[in-house]
Amino acid sequence: MKKRMIISKEMVTFAELNKQSMMKRTILTLVTLLSLLSAWSQTDEISKEQADKLNAITLKLMEQKRYDDAIKAKERELVILKSLYGETDSTYIKQFAFSAKLYYRNEQAAEAASVIEKAANLYATHVSNNDAMYAYYLDNLSLYQLSTKDCAKAAENCRKALTIYEKLGRNDYDLAIILMHMAEASHDIDQTSEAIKYEIRSLNLIKKICGEHSDEYIDELPYLHKYYTAVNDEKNAKQVEDKITGLKKEKEDGIVDLTETIIFKGVEECREHNGE
Repeated sequence: MKKRMIISKEMVTFAELNKQSMMKRTILTLVTLLSLLSAWSQTDEISKEQADKLNAITLKLMEQKRYDDAIKAKERELVILKSLYGETDSTYIKQFAFSAKLYYRNEQAAEAASVIEKAANLYATHVSNNDAMYAYYLDNLSLYQLSTKDCAKAAENCRKALTIYEKLGRNDYDLAIILMHMAEASHDIDQTSEAIKYEIRSLNLIKKICGEHSDEYIDELPYLHKYYTAVNDEKNAKQVEDKITGLKKEKEDGIVDLTETIIFKGVEECREHNGE
């Protein structure tokens, strides 16, 4: 029998006061950020420091899910970066690509697709058309295109991303994500048999990296069930359904997995995964 913690009235009162204090601080922080954003103008000093401040404001606004304001902050940052470095510099391109994520979270998938496509083209022309970052941009483009039901282009761009990333020889979680997007795109263009192959590859990677009792693995299994169902493979669909039920029960019982340690091949690869 697990012991239950009894919380006194005093403890509850303190918790409520602490919650109210946190809410007030959050509101004050947001008001401050919006004031700084409103005060900024085109006549302000053009500097990397100013761009960094706007980037910090953007991230804070994202945390508050104030995507309209975050987009405005990022646009102003991009004006500065373009003035400082030009639009062909990787510093500008990176932040320009990031703005696509803001549009996507703001439920503007078409604008997100347009922005990331431009960023990908700039990157391919002026930086590289065969590295991991370019593959990420193409994969993001395919995701946004899937959201706008531009499925043929999504499949084409995701396939390009996969081809580039596979040549890098990395069997990591990023590859798993590209594979799951490739599966979704294949399904949406009526190539569900191919979708199943991509999805199984993705799941095998997630299982190796995160474990089969991880949320990442369990939450992805329904897509494999969906694809088996779409091709009327009832036997495999039922096996996946039973697998999901069994893993959830085992997880509730406290079963966890020991996953493999990820070893990065170099400093650049390590930087790309920094913060994960």
